[in-house]
This record gives sequence, C-alpha cells and structure tokens, in this order.
Amino acid sequence: MMRDGAGEMAPGTSHPRRGLPKILAAISGGLALMAAGSWGLEKALVGFPEHPATVEGIERELGEATPAGCSWARVLAWVDSRGLREHCSIDSEQDPTQSARSRGDDGTGASSERPGGTIRVMIHDTSRSLLVRGQIQVEWSFDARDHLARAVVRPINTGL
Repeated sequence: MMRDGAGEMAPGTSHPRRGLPKILAAISGGLALMAAGSWGLEKALVGFPEHPATVEGIERELGEATPAGCSWARVLAWVDSRGLREHCSIDSEQDPTQSARSRGDDGTGASSERPGGTIRVMIHDTSRSLLVRGQIQVEWSFDARDHLARAVVRPINTGL
C-alpha cells in the first residue's frame, strides 16, 4: 500500500479491509463448488443404481402385493413382475409352481410332501457410493399349508 505525501492511497491500490469480503466470498463460492462437484464427481465415477430402492419402500410394496397368508404363486408373480426370477432361490422339496393336483395335495390346501418352504430374492444394485454397493434381500417363509407366514427385508452392503 503506497501513500502519496498527502495521505491518499496511490491509484490502483485498495484498502486491505475492502478486499477481505471479496476474498471470503471467493473462498465460500469455491468451497460450495467443490462440495457440489464432489457429489457430481462421485456420481460420475460410480454411476446411478440400476434398481434404486430402499428397505422401507420394498416393505411397503410387499405389504400390498404379498400380504401374510398369500400363496406361493402370488409371491412368485411379484418376483416375476420385478424381473427377479434369475436372482431367486427356492428352498423346498419340489417346485412350488406346479399345480396343487400335480403336487398331490389332499384337498385341504396342505401339501403332503413338504411343510412350508422359503423363497429368497436378491435385488441387486439398489444404492451406490464410492466404497459400497447396496442390495436388498427379501425372504418369504411359508407355513405347512403353503401360506405366507412372514416376509423379511434386509439391506446387504458390499464393497465395490
């Protein structure tokens, strides 16, 4: 800062305190851009999930689509509607998609060959971050009469 003999500031210079708000504004703006840019950079690096979903959202959907007491066929219809059959495992003695007559049911709705069973489905790529990829596992358990006894929805996180 140069002053001429009369105590005035030389042309082209400014008072140190007048530039401080501009510097703080520039720093604040830069930090805001970096924060927004890092989120955008993360999404650019990892992309967006193929099947965005939350555990709560799946639980709500299942409450309507596959309520307690529903059949294997209704659960498998939901699995097929989501295109998840290839990610499905069925734990039972026989294929639950066969008709009741071909399975040898006794007319009461209870299968004579197996009590209950389980269907598990993994919904892949429901969330992503730089270090973690999220999946959601759904497990339906059936009682001895082949009615849905319970459905459990869990988040599964794995590293990239």
